[in-house]
Amino acid sequence: FVSRREHNAFIISSAGQVLEDCVLEIAQMTRAGLFRPKLSEVSFGRVKDSRDTLGSFELDLPDGRVLSLDGKIDRLDMAQVDGRSVSLVFDYKRSEHRARFEWSHFYHGLDLQLPIYMLAARSASSSEYKNVIGAFYMPIEVAPERTTLAELPGKTERFSRKAKGLFDGAFFQALDRTAESKWSRFYNFYVSSKEGQYGNYSRSGALKPGDFQAVLQFAERKVVELVQGILSGGIDVKPYRLRQKSP
Repeated sequence: FVSRREHNAFIISSAGQVLEDCVLEIAQMTRAGLFRPKLSEVSFGRVKDSRDTLGSFELDLPDGRVLSLDGKIDRLDMAQVDGRSVSLVFDYKRSEHRARFEWSHFYHGLDLQLPIYMLAARSASSSEYKNVIGAFYMPIEVAPERTTLAELPGKTERFSRKAKGLFDGAFFQALDRTAESKWSRFYNFYVSSKEGQYGNYSRSGALKPGDFQAVLQFAERKVVELVQGILSGGIDVKPYRLRQKSP
């Protein structure tokens, strides 16, 4: 135990420094837009020992049964936009590798976390949270940027914890008022002189309002489809392969 004391102290100190850096960068993000953190570890469904809850989240199944989903959202931010309350979901990931939203995973039902959280907020018992306009993954730990000694003088301070997800692009200025004709420092979207905030969906998370609503509708149908498969006893072995990745 004594031989590990200094090692453990270093681990704790490093974790504290990572959290401190993360909090400072979150503060930068919030100052760039209108959203402010409102709730943390907010639950939906039947979650015990939860201080804050959005209420039940239920989906009707075709056979008349009701699906009840339970979970916790890491962070829920709020803003006042054009006189109404709108909400924004954040989910923390330990590493950058996991903090990304991929359309192929979403389409095949392999990653529905952010859309499910938005659907849960939309079904909240309080109308304050129902107008959810987006959801993002945000990494806690990030790898240091590589550079050379000669490049250091020309380097600007990099925001290392960019949030990646999807949102209704009509609200881009509420997220980042500094994103004019360039990539946002804080979120995965950009603004161009030709296309405005709506660009290549493979790179940018700013969706046209109709497309954003279609994503949530698709997610709800996909959840119901997966549950129907479970209830019908489907246990076929069907490992997926996306490019070079498989389970």
